[in-house]
Amino acid sequence: MRAVTVAAIQPPEPRTEYGIATEAMIERGLAWVAEAARQGADVALLPEYFNVFGLEKDALHAAAERISDLCRRVAERTRANNMHVILPLVVKCGGRYFNRALILDPRGVEIGHYDKVHLTITERDDYDLAAGGALPVFKTAFCMVGVMTCYDVYFPEVSRILGLKGAEIIFFPTLQRSEQEEVCLLQARMRAMDSFAYIVRSSYGRPAGAKAVAGAMRGGSYIVRPDGVVIADAGAEEGMTIARIDLDNPWRRPRCHGAPPAVVRDFIMEDRRPELYARLVEGELPDAK
Repeated sequence: MRAVTVAAIQPPEPRTEYGIATEAMIERGLAWVAEAARQGADVALLPEYFNVFGLEKDALHAAAERISDLCRRVAERTRANNMHVILPLVVKCGGRYFNRALILDPRGVEIGHYDKVHLTITERDDYDLAAGGALPVFKTAFCMVGVMTCYDVYFPEVSRILGLKGAEIIFFPTLQRSEQEEVCLLQARMRAMDSFAYIVRSSYGRPAGAKAVAGAMRGGSYIVRPDGVVIADAGAEEGMTIARIDLDNPWRRPRCHGAPPAVVRDFIMEDRRPELYARLVEGELPDAK
């Protein structure tokens, strides 16, 4: 059986009201990675902006230029625990800044990275980040995986392309907070169904026992099956959620009324009409009837 235990890490939001600074958040996040390993996780996902959340532009840029120590510390944990870690950072590369997710294998080696392709207006105009230009998938010891980051979830093409490329798990680091909780959950569930893949979402929560603050992060780290069912949820407070995924048990349903259950990915692929979909990216909509 192909099975993997995945963990979505939910550090405390760095926030004055909570008395949590960026450095303290990073330490708590790394502690939860260690806890995930203790509970048998094969792979752990950290949330978006893990090295810079809570920093203003100049400090954010400075932190992006000194990621080596954090990468070294995370790599040590991957080696010590024989696990993969998805590490989302803001990095400086080739004179530009990127919102990048590193995929580290159990040797602590980067097997690839994903640069967020859909940047928010704040990222572009206030933080001077550059957008990525590719939607790669990565071969790991357990399956093919993809990454989409925060604002990417509003573009169903991203998860569908990753699914079409063979991703069985899509890791979704985020700090999305401008939507209602139910909308965020529905988006993740629909992207799972769009891609026929598990969605593993990691975000930030409030410290244990802290009161909710207006405009603060609300948690929302969860694991969603390809059929849209949520199988693990970290809740609103700092922590993590973990689940064992059976990759040999794909989403099945009747192909049509009265038919026996079939693998959804297989019959959707058979029934697709890609010759019609090109109009979407060409900017031309189908003819009105």
